[in-house]
Amino acid sequence: MKKLVVFSVAAVLLLVVSAAVQPANAICSSSRSFTSGYIYTPGVCVDGGGDGPCDASGSSVSAAFVATFWHVGNGNPAEGLGSDSDGFPAVPNWVFPYPGYPVVIAGDWGTDQRIDGCIDAPQPGGPAAKCMAVQMYDVDLNGDAHFAIFTKGANATGDYAFGDGPFNLAPMPALDILNTVRTAGGVDITAILNVADLEAGLFLDTTGACADVTAGAESLFDGYRLRYRTVPRDSGEPDDPTTGWQPCGGVIPIGQSGTCSVPTPSDVDVYLSYSLLSDSGFESGVTGDEATRIQGGPNVADPAPRIQIRQGGKVPVRSN
Repeated sequence: MKKLVVFSVAAVLLLVVSAAVQPANAICSSSRSFTSGYIYTPGVCVDGGGDGPCDASGSSVSAAFVATFWHVGNGNPAEGLGSDSDGFPAVPNWVFPYPGYPVVIAGDWGTDQRIDGCIDAPQPGGPAAKCMAVQMYDVDLNGDAHFAIFTKGANATGDYAFGDGPFNLAPMPALDILNTVRTAGGVDITAILNVADLEAGLFLDTTGACADVTAGAESLFDGYRLRYRTVPRDSGEPDDPTTGWQPCGGVIPIGQSGTCSVPTPSDVDVYLSYSLLSDSGFESGVTGDEATRIQGGPNVADPAPRIQIRQGGKVPVRSN
């Protein structure tokens, strides 16, 4: 069965690469293709788990799926700058939901004018090493954000083969809350995001052109940005990681803590999360798992009373 699956991946890649690669290259003077095996967002694929085909639509990712590719150290999220995918949408241009199979990567650096630059030509001041990165973000059916970041150096023909897979996007972890301080009209929350918490979503090449880039996984990230949402007291946690999360402060290096000051003029529950900034400044459009709720506002809810009976049958007293 494993041999059959590998053959199927190769067959699908051949079909989609043939469709994607055109004779004339808009950007690169030579064709520079990039491919991968099956990609899954856990909980989205009908058959799930990364070890079998999905339903007939090939829906191993959700409609919220987004992805970006770039030349590590040479990308730029601004349109027309850097060497990256810019305004070239992943689906169905270089991430293909091929019928009857999970999605695969199958693209080329030079087939569309919406792509910025070429990985063969480093940007001024950027690294010369030809290490390519792809980042992916998705939301599963429970509303939880997932991510993956790939890096790969060019092979002997100048192309980028990220591997057969299967590749499962990993849940974006919650922050670690270090401290909370109630202030007049608000609450200050100190939190941290560690690289170790992100490792499940990193598929990194640590050799050749990518060796220096991945000497420490921190170098794949510009950092993270704290974000918060407030909801009415006891109304439940937010269930959408894509909208309504307000930015709080600047970019924090991965592994360092930051403080978010949240205004709470009324009684609310505060949830803290973050967005990831990859190398070259690409920021995730989804937020990680939200941290445990924190009460804000003029009044702190009283805990439910517990009755304790003193020895000797004396009058019961309430203990907080």
